[in-house]
Amino acid sequence: MPGPEQLFINFCITVTFAFFRSLTFVTLKQADTVVPPVWRGVLTVIHALALSSFPLAVGGTDVDLSAAPLAALTFSNGLSAALLSALPIIGFHVLRADPVLPYEALMLLLTIVMVMVIRKFRRERGPPTLLEGLRNSLVLFAGASVPLFLLALAEGEGLQNVALIYFTQVIGNAVVLVVITWVMRSHFQVVGKSERYQALAQLDALTQLYNRRKFDEDLSHFTQATHILLLDLDHFKYVNDTYGHEMGDEVLKVTAQVVQETMRESDRVYRLGGEEFAVLLSSCLPEAAQGVAERVRSNIESRVGARTGLNTPVTVSGGLVEVNGDPRTIMRAADALLYTAKNSGRNRIVLQPAVDLTSAGPGNLTGGGPP
Repeated sequence: MPGPEQLFINFCITVTFAFFRSLTFVTLKQADTVVPPVWRGVLTVIHALALSSFPLAVGGTDVDLSAAPLAALTFSNGLSAALLSALPIIGFHVLRADPVLPYEALMLLLTIVMVMVIRKFRRERGPPTLLEGLRNSLVLFAGASVPLFLLALAEGEGLQNVALIYFTQVIGNAVVLVVITWVMRSHFQVVGKSERYQALAQLDALTQLYNRRKFDEDLSHFTQATHILLLDLDHFKYVNDTYGHEMGDEVLKVTAQVVQETMRESDRVYRLGGEEFAVLLSSCLPEAAQGVAERVRSNIESRVGARTGLNTPVTVSGGLVEVNGDPRTIMRAADALLYTAKNSGRNRIVLQPAVDLTSAGPGNLTGGGPP
C-alpha cells in the first residue's frame, strides 16, 4: 500500500495546481481568451509531471496519477487542448525511458476519449454533484486503467497484487480529479459571490441602472465614451405630491426602461440620484449623439406617461456635452447645459454651446461645440 507521506505529497501537489488552475478562469461571465487556456494547459502538464515524479508504490509497482489533470483539462477545454497537453506528458516518459510507456500513453488517450464521451452525454445538463462527480470519475478511470491492469497480468503478478495496483490507479486518479473539481467549484463560488456583491454595489436598487458610484468610475476609465447626456425629469415633485411616491417610483422605473430601449448596447445608462439620469454615449459622432439625445427626450415624452397611466405626459430636460478633459469640468458643463434647458422652458435638450435641439433644425446647429 502507498505510504501516508506519498498520499500527502500527491494531495498537496493537486491542491496547489488546482488552485493556480482556477485562477485562469477570471470571472464567471468572461469568455476565455487565448491566454488563459494556454496557461491552463501549461499548468496541467506541470501538474501531471509532478504527480509522475512522486508515484505511489504499490506491490513493487509505481502508480502515478497523471491522468487526472489531463481529464480535468479535457472536461474544461475539449479534445484539441487535451491532445496537445498529452504530448509533453508522453515525452516525459520517453525521456525517462519508462518501460511501461506504451501502456501509459494508451491510458492517457483512453482517458481523453472517455471524458469526451461523458461530455457528450452531459452536454445539456448542469454541473455534477459531488457524488455524481465521484461516480463519473470512478467509471472513467476504471476504463482508462485497463491497459495497466493487462500489463500487470502479462507480467505474471498475483491476482491480488494486480487488483491492488488496478484499484489504486482507479481510486487514486478519481480522488485527484474530484479534488481538482472541488477546488475549482470553491473558487467559482467565491468569484460568484464577489461578482454579485460588486453588482449590488454598482446598481441602483429601484431602477436596476448603474448608480452614481459606477458613473464616477466609468467617467474616468470609459475610454470609448464621446458624449455625456445628463437628464432630469421635469416637475417630478408635482408627480410625487399629486399621485404619491409609489407612482413617482413607477415613473422612475419606466423612464429607466425607455432610456435603455433607446440606447445601443455599447452605451451605458445611470441613475445619479432622485430624478436625475445620465448616459455615456460611446464612439458616437456629434450629429449622431444629438439625434440620440432628441430620441430619448421624445420617447420619454410619448411613452412614460402612457405606460404609467398618468393623465399628463412626463417630460425631461437635458444637457449634452462631449467627453473631453477633466471629469469634474465635463460634469460642470453638463450641469450648466441642463440648467439652461430648465430655464428655457423644459422638455428640451441643450448642447454646447447652448443650442436647443427642440427648436433648432439640422441646419441651425451652430457654434464652437458639436455642429
